[in-house]
Amino acid sequence: MTSSSTRMRRRTAMLTACVMAAGVTGAMAQTQAPPGVVCADAQPQYGPGPAYGATPVPSYALGTGSIAGNRTPVPFTLSKKQLRINQRVSQAAIRRTNAIQAWLDAGVVGTDICGGALGPEEFSGIAYSTTGPDVVRAAPKPRSLNIAAPGPGDPSQITLSVQQLRINQRIAAGAVRRSNGLRARLVQGLTGGDVKDGTIGAGILRSGTMITGTNLIPQPAASVTVIATPTGTGNPNGFTLSRKQLRVNQRVSQAAVRRSNAIIAHIRAGLNGNDFRDGTLTPADLAAGAVSTP
Repeated sequence: MTSSSTRMRRRTAMLTACVMAAGVTGAMAQTQAPPGVVCADAQPQYGPGPAYGATPVPSYALGTGSIAGNRTPVPFTLSKKQLRINQRVSQAAIRRTNAIQAWLDAGVVGTDICGGALGPEEFSGIAYSTTGPDVVRAAPKPRSLNIAAPGPGDPSQITLSVQQLRINQRIAAGAVRRSNGLRARLVQGLTGGDVKDGTIGAGILRSGTMITGTNLIPQPAASVTVIATPTGTGNPNGFTLSRKQLRVNQRVSQAAVRRSNAIIAHIRAGLNGNDFRDGTLTPADLAAGAVSTP
């Protein structure tokens, strides 16, 4: 058999729509990896994913980072202290998204991917068999995410003003757009161009799958992170120095952190077949010994 770029799995429209939605709930979380796939940690939050393999077994994909339900509000005051807290939350989200971007751009390696996660549909330029031995795969050991430490800052430069509220909201909204762009990159799929050559070993292939031959083909271009451009200029007259506006800013800041944390949890558990576009991994990505003799 020879693999092709035909998609064997359809990424659901609902999952795609979640990428840019601001108020999506995390209602349909699935916390189990597909049968035969071994990931790290305790399987953090994942959203619903497409079917895995030839049998329609539910798979897992990247969580939205959203929350559902009502929570008891904590004491909240219109104060310089609260404004500073919101700003720190937004800056934390930006540091996280910067680390995720750097992690992806440095190149994915085999140890970043869950054991048994890749099927032949992820590849082009290979011949394969699905009648190999059914072996237990090892958990991945993803590379570290290097999240920068917060800077000291200068609280004396922070003022409780409409202008500062606008600045903080722009920072928070920018962090949300970055998180959305990174999540979209993974949902739409990485490619062989994102993978360091020679790092995908046989242990990352689906149990029972053996690559029996290869035909060198051009490597696809790497995926890119597309960050949405803010639309409109807003209504400056509708922006007030109020507890309500400060609460809005807080919610945007928290959304940015939750979304970046969802991506980090996904990376730390290990990437999986849903994170790669079908047919875009090539023989160049295979490690020595990944091709078996029939």
